[in-house]
Amino acid sequence: MMDLGKLIEDWVALMEAKSDFVEGEDEIHMEEYLDCIKETYDAITMVYDEISNNSKLSPDLLMTYFNLIELISMYAAPVYMDESENHTFAVSRILAEELAAVAANYIYAKEDEDEPFEEGVLSSVAGFEYEIERVLYYDVNKRDLSDFQELAEAIGF
Repeated sequence: MMDLGKLIEDWVALMEAKSDFVEGEDEIHMEEYLDCIKETYDAITMVYDEISNNSKLSPDLLMTYFNLIELISMYAAPVYMDESENHTFAVSRILAEELAAVAANYIYAKEDEDEPFEEGVLSSVAGFEYEIERVLYYDVNKRDLSDFQELAEAIGF
């Protein structure tokens, strides 16, 4: 069983630095952030694998998992400016937003017969609001940010 404590610490640190990222006073280290995204995604799948195997999850693990979802969601909360270089904060926020959605709805997304599900891939339809007429994807293993970078640039600030 994965220890979620380190992920909690990582997301707390991201939350504490969020305003500095937004204001461009500090830059997010994207390679480390993408490691965190991957590790968090792996933790999400681990929790849901345990649930689907009818394993009993301890109350402490469940509370920690809920806390993790809350932290990701708080980081993903929209802001109305982004002074970061190349919109790195906006990209990180969009990734967190989609990760939080997966964390809260993994089982439904995986079992939805109407929507294709690909393990390890975060998707966003937010581009349609900004004239990007396709679903945008980020694969936690390939780490190609181009779709979410395009969305961040389209949102602009």
